[in-house]
Amino acid sequence: MLTSFNNPYKTVHSELPLIEKNKKKTFQHIGQSALVFYGVGTGDTESVFVKWMIDNYSYSEIIAIDVIRQYLDSFSSIVSNLEKERHNPVTSFLGINSLFEKIKPKMLWPENSIFKKNTHICLGNTVGNFHQEEIFGIFRNLMKKNEILILGTHLSYNLEKILQAYDTPIFSNFVFSSISHKFPEKNPADIEWLENNLEQLYA
Repeated sequence: MLTSFNNPYKTVHSELPLIEKNKKKTFQHIGQSALVFYGVGTGDTESVFVKWMIDNYSYSEIIAIDVIRQYLDSFSSIVSNLEKERHNPVTSFLGINSLFEKIKPKMLWPENSIFKKNTHICLGNTVGNFHQEEIFGIFRNLMKKNEILILGTHLSYNLEKILQAYDTPIFSNFVFSSISHKFPEKNPADIEWLENNLEQLYA
């Protein structure tokens, strides 16, 4: 989970610095897989994943889902420019102009795909537009067993209030269990510790 947050002591404006800082750790889990983006926005952060695939495999498969067609067109242009910068590697790009809940699993498996798994990536504050049960239900429906989910959130309020607002079984199972696994000696609901160690919680 990637976190973008503001607090009185430090500010991280987006997931991008965290992705760059933890690039090696992140991409060793992604490996050779198609990248499925849920919402692309300006595409700046998403392009980091595409660059890595191109640089390491000279090939990438991208499925971009967004309800705003202009974002898909812009992201397609970004990908095209990356190809030219990197001496025209092969890139398969599929843009799906749709609501997430309208997507069917078979839509994420084009017939010409050479990869056997997808990495699902939902960055920015996209997840905040859904009720937790709804968005995680969408992921469950579209993901196969052992596929990776990279989820970003923007925390623009007091961290304690955020934790209280997300005090649900779904959020706890997805986030707190990861923190407990990585830091078994810590209490994942310890506000002071979380504020001081947010960058280390990247996983």
